Amino acid sequence: MKHPKLAITLSICLIAGLVWAFQGATVTMNGKSAPGRLIDGSLYVKLTDVANAFGQTIVQKGSSYTLVPAGGANMLQGTKGKIGEELFTGKWKFLVEEVQRADAYMLKFADSKFEYPANAGSELVVIQCRLKNAINQTVSVYFNGLANTALTDMKDQVYKPVWMDVAGGVASDMLPGSAKTFAIVFSVPKSAELKDLVYTIEPVSSQHAPTDLRISLKKE
Repeated sequence: MKHPKLAITLSICLIAGLVWAFQGATVTMNGKSAPGRLIDGSLYVKLTDVANAFGQTIVQKGSSYTLVPAGGANMLQGTKGKIGEELFTGKWKFLVEEVQRADAYMLKFADSKFEYPANAGSELVVIQCRLKNAINQTVSVYFNGLANTALTDMKDQVYKPVWMDVAGGVASDMLPGSAKTFAIVFSVPKSAELKDLVYTIEPVSSQHAPTDLRISLKKE
């Protein structure tokens, strides 16, 4: 025989427990707050809420997410240009030849050729570039997409490269007057409206300082 009073009591306790388990909480740092929830005794906060509350931007590289100061890539001014315009820094000439968006990209410069697919819900932005050594000296340059190289969108989101399509590996010796064509691959949401490419020319030797370039990708 069932006991109605016991069943009602258990139901009330269960509801109360769920209310407690999902009760709201707040995370505060430097006077700024982000909403959170206590679930089974653990505090959970949305990464986007943390970024917005603390003035940060989420930088996505594959399945890795990093918080950086909002507009961090925007703070790097460097030499400015646009697609199809060759920039001259005094030591280097740099040109963005082509920008394409696709669900997959077949590598064409790297020693090993294969198709790189976009993740579900995302698409690839492939930026084909040309770098030329304009000084009378051989310089070894990194082509690994590190340093400040990034893609920004109109919402000031920042995306790091997911792949570098370049021949010769991580670093290449560039003879005086020689040029190298390569492609930088980014993964972005399909709804992203592109803004700028920030590219760092990064010599291996400390005798040559890194050079930041900013290329506008906005449609005119």
